[in-house]
Amino acid sequence: RWYDRAGRVMSRTKPAALSGTVRMSPDGRWAAADVWTIESGVRDVWVFGDNGESRRLTYPNPPTTHVRPVWSPDGKSIAFGVSHTSSPRLATVSTDESAKEKPMVDGDAGRQPDGALQIPTDWSRDGRYIAYDTSLGEEEREVWLMDVHAGKLIPLLKNGSSQWGAAFSPDGREIAFVSD
Repeated sequence: RWYDRAGRVMSRTKPAALSGTVRMSPDGRWAAADVWTIESGVRDVWVFGDNGESRRLTYPNPPTTHVRPVWSPDGKSIAFGVSHTSSPRLATVSTDESAKEKPMVDGDAGRQPDGALQIPTDWSRDGRYIAYDTSLGEEEREVWLMDVHAGKLIPLLKNGSSQWGAAFSPDGREIAFVSD
């Protein structure tokens, strides 16, 4: 359901099975979510509009799963982690009807340790960087950046402590994150 600031229901979308991360589009008219469905047994990225429209942007190809969508600043793309049979890697998909998944990193673009995850947490307002976590759960977590223009991975918070959930400030000059 979509609510206004007074708490009134403005519209309803098609119910999703089990939804994970939900992120609002820059214009506030769409929500992106990773949705698990019983038919496929995996998570896919869906968008839900304030007009009641909903549509899938990624398609099940078991065992492929798509997690934690984040919007580009212009609202034309969504980044997410995609896992075919190993650790999730950064990928994007266009939000228009011609949506086709594209990997963001080929090979060893940033010397990231083998087996490290790439689970996006935010996309900078200037469109240059995607912040992402390298693990989940109890293991040591690091925050890295994907330089979208240069196609390189850059360690940001890598110091022996666990850090995760990085988010860019609206002006892009600061980054908030969680740390132990």
